[in-house]
Amino acid sequence: MNDGVLTLPYVQTPAPPPSVRAPLANAVTLLINLIFGPPTASTATTSGANQRQTVDAEKAVTASVVDPARDSVEKLFEAVRDAILLNGEMLAAEEGDPLDSQTLQYALQSLAPLIISLRLPPPLILPLQGGGIGAEWHTSGMNIELRFRKPYDVYALLEDARGTTPYHGRDPDLAYTHPALQELSRRHQ
Repeated sequence: MNDGVLTLPYVQTPAPPPSVRAPLANAVTLLINLIFGPPTASTATTSGANQRQTVDAEKAVTASVVDPARDSVEKLFEAVRDAILLNGEMLAAEEGDPLDSQTLQYALQSLAPLIISLRLPPPLILPLQGGGIGAEWHTSGMNIELRFRKPYDVYALLEDARGTTPYHGRDPDLAYTHPALQELSRRHQ
C-alpha cells in the first residue's frame, strides 16, 4: 500500500510555506530560494540528494559572490530575521498584523539584487501594519524609506541632505529609488 504518498518520479510534493514566526535557518539558502525558487529534485533525486543539491547550490552562490556582497546579504537577512521576530512579538501582544509572505518575498526579490550589485549597507527592516514590510537607509546624508504594502505597491520617501529634489510617492518598480540607491552606494564606498 502506498500510504497516500506519491512516489512517481515526476511528482513532487510541494514544500509547506515557511511560518512567519519561524526563525530563518540560513540566509544564503533563503536568498537562493527566494530569487531562484526552491530547489527541485530530479527524477532520480532522493531527499538526501536533494539536501546535497541545496548545499551545492548554496556553495556555488556563496563562492560566486564576493565577500563584501556576501556580508551585505547576510546582514540583510539578519535584519529580516529580526523584523520577523519583532513581528512575532507584536502578534503575541496583539499589536500588529502578521507579515504577508508574498509582500516579504517581493521586497527581498527587489532589494537583494540591488544590495549585492550596488554594495549597499543593509537597510533597517521593520514590519508594518497590514502585513507590510519597510526598508530604510539613514546614512551618508541620505534618507531612503521604502514601504512594501503588497507586491507592486511600494511607497518611497527619498531625501538627500545635499539638495537633490526629494521624492515622495509610489514607486512599484523602484524607478525613482534606484538612482537614490546608486548615490548612496557612491557615498558609502
